[in-house]
Amino acid sequence: MEAERRYTDREFAQIVRRAFALERQAPQSISARDGLTLDEMQAIAAEVGIDPVALGHAAALQPVERSGSMARALGAPDAWVWKFSIEGGGVDVSARLLGTMQRMLRQRGEIRRRDGMTEWRSVGRSDQVSVTMAPDGGDTRIEVAGDRGSALFLVALLALLPWSAAAAFLGAALSFTGSAVVLTVAALAGAFLTARLLWRATGRRLRDRLERLTGELRSEAMRLPAGRDDGTVG
Repeated sequence: MEAERRYTDREFAQIVRRAFALERQAPQSISARDGLTLDEMQAIAAEVGIDPVALGHAAALQPVERSGSMARALGAPDAWVWKFSIEGGGVDVSARLLGTMQRMLRQRGEIRRRDGMTEWRSVGRSDQVSVTMAPDGGDTRIEVAGDRGSALFLVALLALLPWSAAAAFLGAALSFTGSAVVLTVAALAGAFLTARLLWRATGRRLRDRLERLTGELRSEAMRLPAGRDDGTVG
């Protein structure tokens, strides 16, 4: 009897890449075109032996993204929102989670409380971060949001200044016909590419930081006496 074939790590990676390529070439089902709900994903996960609650935890670390026209041109979103719910709530829960949040973010902010809702919002930064905890029936709904739309102008300015200075210097040194036009186009192209690199790099850092914060808040909520995270995603 022929022994079952075994694949190396390299062969496995190649097979996975090929499978993804074939999947993209195949006609998409209605669910693939329209997207999947969390319940649908958890049902599929259960069929293949993945804990549906664990999948819910993972889904909460996948934020809703928002991109304006300029942010799309620069290649990264300008806002993210993570939402999840925990069982129970109250002042003690808000205080514990706010302590965790302030310990991780290490930045200035202000706290607002109204109608049972507690909100922390950063101050003095171009990247706005907020954490909101609000009652939802007998549970507490938590939202972590990052918005860096106001940082677009700063990134564009930081990218444009060195290229403008270089174009002005070269323009003064060169005297061939049309040099001003060529240098202006080159400066604008260079500034755009620099802004794109800056925007994407700073976006990755902010998203990673807020994703870690969301994960830590969920873990802290599960350790609270009244808090049991059931994998619910807002």
